[in-house]
Amino acid sequence: MYFLSLIDDPQLRLVFFIIFGCCFVPIFILVMICFFKLLFKHHKRIANSKKQKTSSTNYLTYFGGDQNIISVSKNLSRVTIEVKDLELVNLEGLKECGIGVMVTGNTIKCSSQSFADQIE
Repeated sequence: MYFLSLIDDPQLRLVFFIIFGCCFVPIFILVMICFFKLLFKHHKRIANSKKQKTSSTNYLTYFGGDQNIISVSKNLSRVTIEVKDLELVNLEGLKECGIGVMVTGNTIKCSSQSFADQIE
């Protein structure tokens, strides 16, 4: 606190502490909040990756087997699957697994990161 001894006037010390309290303390608090959010996000990501590695659902049965699938294409977390017969596809089973499903003709678009990772 050597620099405070340079300020002999009590009013200047008060101004200094007000400026310090209004500027540096909130910045320090925001830095700590960001640090803990990043730490929490990192632990959550590790937990999710462990959970995804343990899930081994065979999604092929939901599409009526490999004979019913014409083509498969993947784009990030979305998988587009073209099937021969839409009646053989278990859409409700896919939805229960937490996969977003959109049907257009004989094309099924599925949106799920774990599903896309398994297809890959």
